[in-house]
Amino acid sequence: MSRAASCKGLSAVPATSPGDSSGLWGTVDHPIRAFLADQAAHLAVAPAALYAFWQLTGLLGLVGGFLGNAGARIAWLLFGIGSLAMIWSASPAGGRAAATGLAALMWALASIFALRGLTLRPIVHNHPPQYQFSPALHLHAAIPAPTRAGDDFDDEPDTVLDNAGNTSTYDHLSAAPVHVTSNDVLSADGFTATPNPVNTWHGARTIKVGFRPHGDQGGVTSAVVDTNSVNGCRQTSTAATTAADGTVSVDYDVPRQVFTCHITGLIITDNAGNVALYGSEFGAPETGLTITSAPDTVLPEIDQAMLSPTTIPATEHSTDIRLAVNVSGTTAGVTGYDVYLIDSSGQLIPTVSGGAPLTFSGPLTISFPLPFNVAPGTYTIALRLSDQAYKSSSFGFPNGTPMSGGPVTLTVT
Repeated sequence: MSRAASCKGLSAVPATSPGDSSGLWGTVDHPIRAFLADQAAHLAVAPAALYAFWQLTGLLGLVGGFLGNAGARIAWLLFGIGSLAMIWSASPAGGRAAATGLAALMWALASIFALRGLTLRPIVHNHPPQYQFSPALHLHAAIPAPTRAGDDFDDEPDTVLDNAGNTSTYDHLSAAPVHVTSNDVLSADGFTATPNPVNTWHGARTIKVGFRPHGDQGGVTSAVVDTNSVNGCRQTSTAATTAADGTVSVDYDVPRQVFTCHITGLIITDNAGNVALYGSEFGAPETGLTITSAPDTVLPEIDQAMLSPTTIPATEHSTDIRLAVNVSGTTAGVTGYDVYLIDSSGQLIPTVSGGAPLTFSGPLTISFPLPFNVAPGTYTIALRLSDQAYKSSSFGFPNGTPMSGGPVTLTVT
């Protein structure tokens, strides 16, 4: 695999602690990171996503297998086989067998938990045949139109007719009332969502869904807002509030980060029990409301960058090198970073990648050890910052945006 492809890929693999590149765990983890980095260079997917998906698959396989889930155990087996193949492919030739064997032993030990209780002995269940007879009565009814608004209580006898022409009459059924409305008594217009779009990059928000009622008796008491969105939009209270100008609103919660919530239904009820319906959910007039998150318009920016220490021996891999930057602007907040060393020929050497605490402004410090096999020389630091919308800004890369305050360099002796 090309070194440039590996560098590009490893730049987006989640960060590890200084000790993770050596020792038993580093022996099996580093080849996997290198393999995923090389593969990501040929795919339309971020290397961080591949590495995170690999970790998530192992975790779900281990936990689900421990709980006895068959699908999770299959995922655990495929996870182990795939991991061994990646380690064999990306490990140095001289230590390939040892690294793969060590990974196999680790996987086998973890399988004690993931495959707990698994047996190859067939289990035979003998059950006498059971027959279940489930009689059903299908009722077909048509609601006459037009009909006046109101509640259809079961105060009149109901006659049921089966397919053979037999009829039976039932009186005083205990079913809940069916409310019929044509919005002729109570109606509304001027539907709004405020604010919209909603800046939810800092967290979930509560907005107002409003309207102007007409014909309400005793004021509007509640409004139920429905959506077909799976993004987490929801209503925690249907209590309506009437403003001085006569408009009515209810609270509506929208989720953090990116979302789109189309309002498909609105049920308005006044103090007299009159109901008005709106939205495609009821085949009624649309509200025209679609609530969206505010766009990510300002990518991460920095106005300061400092490195400490600036000189380190080529054999020193336990000392933390700290890159301190000051985030000066971003709409969606910084959530991740990738740091590279760039040698005198312009070659990129991946150094560390990972998640950052959500930062909208202020200092951000990134720590990393000196990678192995870095020759003595002077290296330029390059940085990529990512935000919650998975957009990124780069600093210090060749022919790109320069690092704030000039190049940041590391001398390896």
